[in-house]
Amino acid sequence: MLTDAEPSPLEAFLRACSVVAPDEESGPLLRQSAALVSCWDALPSDAASHGLPALVLRHACAWNVQLPRSVRRQMDVHLLRQHAQQAAQYEVLREIADAFTLLGIAYVVLKGPVLAHAIYPDPRLRSMSDLDILVRMVDIQRVQGVLQALGFGSPRSLGPVRPHAHHHLPPLQLCRHGETVTVEVHVSAVSRDQGGGLALDASRELRQIQFGQREIPAFGHIDMLTHLTAHLLEPAERTRLRDVAELVGYAAHFADDIDWERLSQRHFRVTNALALMGCLVPLPRRLRERLSSDIGREPAGVGRGVPPLGTLTDAPLGHVVAQLLYPSDWWMHAFYGVPAGSDLTLTRWTRHASRLAWWLGRRTAAGWLL
Repeated sequence: MLTDAEPSPLEAFLRACSVVAPDEESGPLLRQSAALVSCWDALPSDAASHGLPALVLRHACAWNVQLPRSVRRQMDVHLLRQHAQQAAQYEVLREIADAFTLLGIAYVVLKGPVLAHAIYPDPRLRSMSDLDILVRMVDIQRVQGVLQALGFGSPRSLGPVRPHAHHHLPPLQLCRHGETVTVEVHVSAVSRDQGGGLALDASRELRQIQFGQREIPAFGHIDMLTHLTAHLLEPAERTRLRDVAELVGYAAHFADDIDWERLSQRHFRVTNALALMGCLVPLPRRLRERLSSDIGREPAGVGRGVPPLGTLTDAPLGHVVAQLLYPSDWWMHAFYGVPAGSDLTLTRWTRHASRLAWWLGRRTAAGWLL
């Protein structure tokens, strides 16, 4: 079983920077955490792994945190590359949106571009490794044709679509202005590993997000929070801080528009996860008031999750069993929607054991693991 450990000073600083829209409480906490950092050398790589370089630089500038010149230079170079890639990604996204609209293909843009324009004070603060687009299963062939016409790889090279095995097609790429643009076409916004699904159908409440001179379709608030929660809790050695900042930031930004009663009654996993994120990053006051949840003593292993199965294939059997059966208590409470303070024994040996069997079975059947 994992043991608890205090975050390093640099990790604590990154957590303090994991705020999309700072409030009056953010500055003092950030300066306090920065004062405890004695070595900044790992900041560029650690911030990049958490998707935070732009936020770190913005908050450091706003709150007068002096970063070493060499560290600042590395992060500036990272941002220049990020902005060039983002410009190419947005150009391609506009072309895809125009083509889908012209052909009457229903779609939803997931995560990056939506969050960048909905909750960030400047869209350039949000980097993206790829573009994620959700479509209906019945439109897959037409979608593949559109992407092929735009210059992406031939859809015939993808093989058959297996919606019960995968929630998205293999990534497709093209080169635009010297930058590689990757698109993942989803038929569900939630991985099959998490059970259920989040498909695009007539019952979904959608919103329009201003994207430059046009609007792009996005999930309504409850589906968006469900999607962000599921994405954040995907198997990983550690939780990426940008994912936490965006879940918290979205809930805080739209706190007055979210149906909190419906969310807490029908999607308790989301509100429970939001409360548990307060163990990792500071929750804005307006969100704390909406949640009205005091988790009490923090669960062990804050920020740590369950390792992906693919990372354990060559490990000794005892290590594999320990890692899979005993992920951090914090992750267990969040993933299974179990309130902090509740015993996890029954959850571990029923729901979690069943979930592990489901993961192993899917990968065995698909030939991914064995």
